[in-house]
Amino acid sequence: MYLIFLSTIKKTKKGECLFEEPSVFIIDNKITDLLPLQGLLNSFAQSGKPLLIIAEDVSEKELRKLESNVLSGNVQLCVIKTPGFGPVRKDFLRDISDFTGAEIITAINKATSNSFGKLKSCKITKNNSLLIKHEDVDVEDIIESLTELSKSKELTKHDIEIINKRIENLTAKVSVIKVGGGSEIEVKEKYDRYDDAVKAVACALEEGIVEGGGIALKRVENKFRQMYGFEGVYNGILKSLTSPNDIIGIKTNKSMFDINIIDPLKVTRCALENAVSVAKTILSTDCIVLNKNEWN
Repeated sequence: MYLIFLSTIKKTKKGECLFEEPSVFIIDNKITDLLPLQGLLNSFAQSGKPLLIIAEDVSEKELRKLESNVLSGNVQLCVIKTPGFGPVRKDFLRDISDFTGAEIITAINKATSNSFGKLKSCKITKNNSLLIKHEDVDVEDIIESLTELSKSKELTKHDIEIINKRIENLTAKVSVIKVGGGSEIEVKEKYDRYDDAVKAVACALEEGIVEGGGIALKRVENKFRQMYGFEGVYNGILKSLTSPNDIIGIKTNKSMFDINIIDPLKVTRCALENAVSVAKTILSTDCIVLNKNEWN
C-alpha cells in the first residue's frame, strides 16, 4: 500500500503512523467529494477514535481538507491507496474487506455507520502498511478457500503466485520487540542494535547467508587468484578482500557456520559492490581527498 497522507498524534521519529483500535473505511473509487462523509467524520472527531481510509486515490482539493482537519487536531486520520493494479487490485481490496470486516463502497454517498470495519492496530509507513487483525474477525474460511483454489491445475503460474501472495498477506504473523533501558541514550543504542538485527535477518531470508568474519571475501580472493592469477593493480584490489578478516583477526580452522559466525549475503554483496564503485571513481579521477589524520 502506498501512503497518500499521514498524520497522527502519536508519530514516531521515523515517520510511522501508529493507530490502536482504528476504524477502517474502504472505497473502491477516487475520493473527489468529502461532503457526504462529513457527518461520519464529525462523529470520529467527537469520539477521538482513529480512522484509516483505503481508497483508489484522493483529489488534491479533498486531500487538503483532510490535512486541515488533522493539523487542527480535529481527527486522527490516515489515508492510503489500495495495493495492486488491475484485476489484482480488486482481489487485494476484497481480502482487506474480509480482514477488517469493512464494506467495499463504490460511491462515498453510500457510506453508513455500518460500512466501517475495525483493526486491532495498524502501522503505516511511506511504502508499507501493516494491519493487525481484530480478534472478532475470522478469516480462516477465506484462507482455506484460497488454498484450495491455488491447487487448481487450470491456473497459470502467475495466477498461483498472486493467490499465494494473498494467502501470505492474510496469514502473516507479527512479533513485537520491546526495548528498554536506564536512559534515553541506552534505549536508542539498544534500539539500533535490535533494528540492525531484524534487518539483517530480513536480508538473510531474501538472499541467504555466507560465512562471517570476512572469511567469505577471503575465499573469493583465493578463488579468483587461483583462476586468474592477477598481478599489479589487480593484485592490490584482490588483496583488499582479505583486509576485513585480517582486521577482525579470527583465526580458526573451523567453518564459520559451525561456530555460528555468519553474515547476510546481501549485506556482504552490497558492501563489495559499493567498495568497487568507490575504487572505480578514485581510479577514473586519479585523485583522492582524505583528512590529514586519516592519511597519517
